[in-house]
Amino acid sequence: MSDVIIFGGTTEGRRLAEFCGEHKIQTVVCVVSEYGEMLVPESPSVRVIRKALEKGEMEALFVAEKPSLVLDATHPYARVVTENVAQVCRKMGIVWYRVLRKSELEPGKLGTKEQKLTMKSVENESRAEITNSVVVVNSVTNADSIVTVDSVDQAVEWLIIHEGTVLVTTGSKELAKYTAIPDYKERIFARILPDSQALLNSETLGFPRNHMIAMQGPFSLEMNIATMRMTGANYLVTKESGHAGGFLDKIHAAEAVGAIALVIGRPLKETGISLEEACQYLEPFGTETITRTITLIGIGMGAPGMWTVAARKILLEADAVAGASRMIESVEKDLGEKAVMKAYDGKKILDWFEHAPQLRKLAVLYSGDTGFYSGASGLAETLRERQKAGKDQEIQLEILPGISTVSYLASKLQIPWQDLELESLHGREAKPWEALERGKNVFLLLGGVEPVAEVSRMISEHGFGSWLVSVGKNLSYDDEEILTDTAENMMNKKLGDGLWAVIIRKKEK
Repeated sequence: MSDVIIFGGTTEGRRLAEFCGEHKIQTVVCVVSEYGEMLVPESPSVRVIRKALEKGEMEALFVAEKPSLVLDATHPYARVVTENVAQVCRKMGIVWYRVLRKSELEPGKLGTKEQKLTMKSVENESRAEITNSVVVVNSVTNADSIVTVDSVDQAVEWLIIHEGTVLVTTGSKELAKYTAIPDYKERIFARILPDSQALLNSETLGFPRNHMIAMQGPFSLEMNIATMRMTGANYLVTKESGHAGGFLDKIHAAEAVGAIALVIGRPLKETGISLEEACQYLEPFGTETITRTITLIGIGMGAPGMWTVAARKILLEADAVAGASRMIESVEKDLGEKAVMKAYDGKKILDWFEHAPQLRKLAVLYSGDTGFYSGASGLAETLRERQKAGKDQEIQLEILPGISTVSYLASKLQIPWQDLELESLHGREAKPWEALERGKNVFLLLGGVEPVAEVSRMISEHGFGSWLVSVGKNLSYDDEEILTDTAENMMNKKLGDGLWAVIIRKKEK
C-alpha cells in the first residue's frame, strides 16, 4: 500500500518524488520511459512503475495501493494521461490534483514580436496565412522571430511552405508527421532522447543517423546555440514547455543565431495546483522532519572575483536564492532552475521560504558585510523570534561574511584598519567628527546626494579640514574609483551621488 501515487516523468515529478523520499512518504511513481525512470531518486519509500498505463490498469493499481492522494505531474502535452487519471480518480473517489508547470508564453514575457498561424482549410489550401497577432512591449528581437501554432500538424504545414533547415526539439513520438515535408531527410534535424527504441524508430522513418541528435537535457542557452549553428538551422520547433523544459533558452538561442522559433502552444487551458502547493498537500503524510538551511551571504563589494570560495559553493548548492534585485542580477548566470525571491525584507523572505516546503537550501545575498549595518541581522533576529515561538524549528541559520568594504579599501590605500572607528551615514545619522576629536581615524559608508562633499564640509567645519579623506566607489569592479585629498578640498568636489566608502585619517607629517 502507498499513501501517494505520482504520475511523473518530468522535472516536477522528480521534485515531488524527492520530497516524498526525504519525508519517508510511501509513494509509487508512474513513468512511461527509461528517461523518466532515471529522473526518480532512489529511496526506500519510493517505488517506480515504468509502463504506459491504460485506464483499466490505473484502476487496478489504485485498488492495490489504496492511495490517499494522486498527483498528476505529467508533461503539459500528455493530454490523454491527464484525462485518464482524472476520470479514474473521480470514478473511485480518490483525491487528485493536476500539478501545473508555469507557462512562459505570455505577453511581455518573451520580449519578441509573435505571430499566430491561422490555417485556412488546411486540406484545400496550399498556403497558410500569417497574421501578426501579438506585439509584445519591450521588443528585443527581430520582428517575426516567433511563430505560434496549435499543433505539430500546423507546424508541419507551415514548414512545407517555408524553405530552410529545421531543428526539431519536440521529441520522437510525433516525428513521423515531419515526413510530410518535402526533402525532410535533408531539411530536418531532430534532437531526441538517447533511447535505443527512439533511434530505431527514427531510422525506420527514413531520417539519416547524422540528422539525429541523441542527447539528454537539460540544455543550456550555449548548448542550444551550438546545436543550431552546427545544424545550420533556420527554424527551431519547440513545444511551450515552461521553464523546466528550457523553453526560454531555446527561444533566445534561436534569436541569437537569427532563426525563427516555431512554438507549439499548449493543447489545453489547464487548471490545477503549483509544485509548491503540491508539496504542502504531501506534508501531512510525512514521518520525517527535514532540516532546512538558510545561509546569509555577504557578497562584499559585489564583483564575482571577490566572493569567498565558501560563499560560491553555498550559492551553487542552493535550490533557492533571495535578495534585493541588484543582488539577484549580480548572480543571474548561476541561477539555473533555482527558485528566486527578489526582496530585501527579512520577514518577506522567511514567509516565502516557509510556504515553499520543497526548498531545502536558501542563499540570501547581502551587499557589503553581514555584520556591518546589514539586513542580515534583521532576518536573523526575525528567525530567532519565530523559533522561540515554536515556528520554523526545522530551519538552521548560517552566516557567511564576505570580504568587507573596509578591509578592501584599506588594502588599496595600504594602511591597517584595526584602529578605525566604523560608522555609517547610509540612511543613518552619525557624527564622525566626534571620533576625530578623540584622535581616531574613521571608516564611513555614505549615501545620498553628493555625500562625499557633504561629509567633508561637516568635518571641515569642526576643524578637521586638513585631514585626509579617501573615497572609493564601485570597488572591485572595472570602473572602480579611489581618490584621496584633504577634507577642505574634497568639500568642493562634485563626485556624484550614490554609495561611497570613505576613510578619514590624520595626515602624516
